[in-house]
Amino acid sequence: MAAMSQLFGEVAGAYHEARPGYPAEIVAAIRAYHGGTPELLAEVGAGTGLATATLLGLGAPTVCVEPDPRMAAVLAARFPQVDVVTAAFEEWTPPGAGVSALACAMAWHWLDPASRNRRAHGALRPGGTLAVFGHRYDYVDPAHRAAVLARRPA
Repeated sequence: MAAMSQLFGEVAGAYHEARPGYPAEIVAAIRAYHGGTPELLAEVGAGTGLATATLLGLGAPTVCVEPDPRMAAVLAARFPQVDVVTAAFEEWTPPGAGVSALACAMAWHWLDPASRNRRAHGALRPGGTLAVFGHRYDYVDPAHRAAVLARRPA
């Protein structure tokens, strides 16, 4: 997994420019589920900060955990107000009191499936919020969408 988690670092700048961002509605959804603004947010697999840009709308102090030093460098340059930790989630040591919210955007599948849930639980304070999210893919042209979906195996 570690090698795959550093796949995009070779093209960190292009990666950032090519990837879509995240809707602002995520902030409201996390805040509503959490019951307010988290005291401390950790973002796992933060990459170059595409989700970070949205998550900062929560107004919470934020620590971003990113295993690839090239991606982490882009992230740190874009968001100097964020504490960037260059480490794999599996090697990261959360703050002693834990975090009140842990977010992961489009990176959960890169984490070790045998330990990611346990590690997330261990990183969260009691009553903490885990927010795992990604993109919903669709087609602009309804006819194209219908044609592609019609070809899917049952």
